[in-house]
Amino acid sequence: SMWGRSLELLGSMWREQMAVNTVIGNQAITACQRASEWARALDVLHLMVEKSVEIGTTSCGAAIQACGQASMWGRSLELLGSMWREQMAVNTVIGNQAITACQRASEWARALDVLHLMVEKSVEIGTTSCGAAIQACGQASMWGRSL
Repeated sequence: SMWGRSLELLGSMWREQMAVNTVIGNQAITACQRASEWARALDVLHLMVEKSVEIGTTSCGAAIQACGQASMWGRSLELLGSMWREQMAVNTVIGNQAITACQRASEWARALDVLHLMVEKSVEIGTTSCGAAIQACGQASMWGRSL
């Protein structure tokens, strides 16, 4: 698998004490995300932190998306919470990824929580943000919450 090869290469780089930067780490996380390997995406993110490689919005966003695709909404929200605690820039795309993770798991209350937090923290919301939250409420027959 291509994601497996990218992780092997990343591991080789670290073993050989080659410089691994944010871009390389992001590429490995994205490869895992595209292969629906959410646990491996989190492993890479944690290794980046452990090895003092700067993580940013792209790193966390790809990991949030990987978790969301696997219906691991709790992990997505943990990452989002970490970003806010670390005062990292959370943008609309990342918020939408977290809402979508909740929507996929029919976690309508959590989807609304993320939407409200986005508003509270002045993260721009749009039709995708609202649409995913509305869909989560609809899936759970909580249509009144979406009004």
